[in-house]
Amino acid sequence: MRTIVFLLLGLMVAAPARAQLKKTLHQTFEVPDSATCLIFQLYAGDTYSIEPWAGNNIMTESQVSVFSSTQSVFDHLIENGRYKFEAHEGRDTFSLTSFDPRRLTIRAAGMQAFEEVEVRIFIPDSFRKAGDYVYSRPKQEVPAELVGKAPLPRKKLEREKGEVSEALKESLEAPTDSLEQQPLVVPPSDTATIAPVEKRTRRKKAN
Repeated sequence: MRTIVFLLLGLMVAAPARAQLKKTLHQTFEVPDSATCLIFQLYAGDTYSIEPWAGNNIMTESQVSVFSSTQSVFDHLIENGRYKFEAHEGRDTFSLTSFDPRRLTIRAAGMQAFEEVEVRIFIPDSFRKAGDYVYSRPKQEVPAELVGKAPLPRKKLEREKGEVSEALKESLEAPTDSLEQQPLVVPPSDTATIAPVEKRTRRKKAN
């Protein structure tokens, strides 16, 4: 009887450490305007639902539940991108794929753990379903009168025309009475300047 009690107590203590672990993960991806087709290549073991919304980007919401595992193992799985998605852009396509397409079996303390992943994928409401995990939207049409033509030139700004308004000209013209003629300043003569020397003649003394 005492052995059974100790066994039950041990199971009760160990249960919280290996209980069900849950976490909600979110990711967002910007869809380029040139993309007319969305392609999803997702891990087959998860459950998915694709829903339209008014946003211009894609958002994923993953509800992850892991059973018979530990918190440290669960955190390790999330940090290593087990439930992440990655995007790839093409010329007119946008692909969303599972980061880990081949998930290895989860084991904790020699026991196999189990996981359940439910993913909701929100896509722009301009896309319509075209096949299994393929969505498309019509390409933005160019008006017929602009097809094959260069875009209309932009109207130049005043500063780009090289023209000066009359108001600006008046502000730049200096009034005539604002100019003062400065007197010419002549620097003093240098003391080292050699002045002309008068030639003197010596008079001979009379004998």
